[in-house]
Amino acid sequence: MNHDPAGQGAQASAAPGAALLAFEQWCEALNRDYALGCARPRGIAFASGISMGEVGGLRVADVSMSPQTLRPHCRQRAEEDVLMVKMIAEGEAVFERDGEQRRLGAGGLIIVDPAQPFQEHVPAHARLLVVNAPKAALRERGYRYRLNRWLAPDITSPDVRLVQDMIRLIAAHGPALNPEMRTRLGCQLLDLMDVILREDDSAATAATRLRVKHYIAQNLHDATLDAARIAAAVNLSVGHLHKLFAGEDMSLMRFVWNRRLDAAREMLGAPRWRALRIEAIAWRCGFISPAHFSRLFKARFGVSPRALRPAS
Repeated sequence: MNHDPAGQGAQASAAPGAALLAFEQWCEALNRDYALGCARPRGIAFASGISMGEVGGLRVADVSMSPQTLRPHCRQRAEEDVLMVKMIAEGEAVFERDGEQRRLGAGGLIIVDPAQPFQEHVPAHARLLVVNAPKAALRERGYRYRLNRWLAPDITSPDVRLVQDMIRLIAAHGPALNPEMRTRLGCQLLDLMDVILREDDSAATAATRLRVKHYIAQNLHDATLDAARIAAAVNLSVGHLHKLFAGEDMSLMRFVWNRRLDAAREMLGAPRWRALRIEAIAWRCGFISPAHFSRLFKARFGVSPRALRPAS
C-alpha cells in the first residue's frame, strides 16, 4: 500500500520492507504503537512508513520519516509503558525539552521516555531504528526503567557500539528468523540495555556489571550460586558486588532467582525441551525443590509451570 497524499513524487524512500502511509494512517500508527502525536510542515510532500517486528517481547521498527515534528501524548497505559531507544540510521533528528536541544546525526543514539514531555523534530528525510523496551522487563532485570529526561549514550564507547550493531542486525534479519531465535535475540538485547541506560556510571563500571550478569546467566544451573561464589568468579569483593546492584529495584540474589525463572519459562515453551519433565527443568535452572520452583514460578508469572507446557 503506497500513498502520496500531497500528489507529489516522494523524495524519500520507505524503510526496507515498509509501505509508505498516508498522513492520517501515519498519525494513527504513531498514536497506537508509540503514544506519539505528529505535526508536519506545510507545503512539503509527506512520505513516511514503518516496518515493525516483534522480537522476544520487544518491538523493533525500521522507520522512514519525511520532515515532521513528534510529541508524546504522555498517557501510555501500564501494559504499553516502554522506553524508546532511537538510533539514527540516515539523516538527523533534533530532540528538545525545557529549552535544551540535542541534535543527532547518522549513528546517534538516544533513549526517551514517552511518559515525559519532549519534542522530536526531523528537518529532512531521515531513517530511524526504534526499539520499544517494556519498562516491566527492564525493572525485572534490575535496570533503570524511568527517565526524567532523555539519555544520549557515548557512541564512541565499544560497549555502546555493540548495542548499536545488535539493533541493526535485529532490524535487518529479525522478521525472517524463527520464533525461538527471535525470543533469544530479544532477551539478549534486553540484557544489553543496562549498557546504554547507565548515564552516571563509568564505562568500566558498566562493563563490570555486564560481566557479572553474564557469569550469572552462564551458571544458573548451579544451585549453590550465591554472592560469595559470584564475587570469587569475577574477582570482586562481596561488598563491591552488592554495591553494583545498590540503588536498583532488586537485590543481587533476587536478580539471580528472576533469571532462573526466565530460563525455566523459555525451556517450558521450547519444543526441544518437551521431553524433559518439569522437575528436570527446575533442576537445570538451579532449583533444588520442585515445590519451591512451582511456588516461585506462579508468584512471578501468575500461572503454574504445567500451564505453560505446550499440549503434546
